[in-house]
Amino acid sequence: MATNKNKHLTLEDRAIIQKGIINGATKTAIAMTLNKDKSTIGKEIRLHRILKHRCRLPLECVNYPKCRHSRKCTKECPDYKAFICKRRDRTPLACSGCDHYSRCRFDKYFYDAIDAELAYRQ
Repeated sequence: MATNKNKHLTLEDRAIIQKGIINGATKTAIAMTLNKDKSTIGKEIRLHRILKHRCRLPLECVNYPKCRHSRKCTKECPDYKAFICKRRDRTPLACSGCDHYSRCRFDKYFYDAIDAELAYRQ
């Protein structure tokens, strides 16, 4: 029985990863589909995701819209609370297919299989 556990990812594997991200699948589910470890999938996405939109706020603070300190953001501010997105920062590590994309004002990362393959080949 042949296994692809220790082989490099192919363009087809990366396309499956991209579809999984768009569908909101977890890294574990994508890894099971490809018969890879979930850390491999996480590293692949983290290494090859592209920052498509940079947050224009001085800091990614959850309290920025309701700031009581004239929006002079620093990490020392008593009301500072870093923005954490479960989809972008945990699983699947990219914003592709996110329902809140148009309303989200924070950094947006995308994973594209073709771009990832080209980066890998270089």
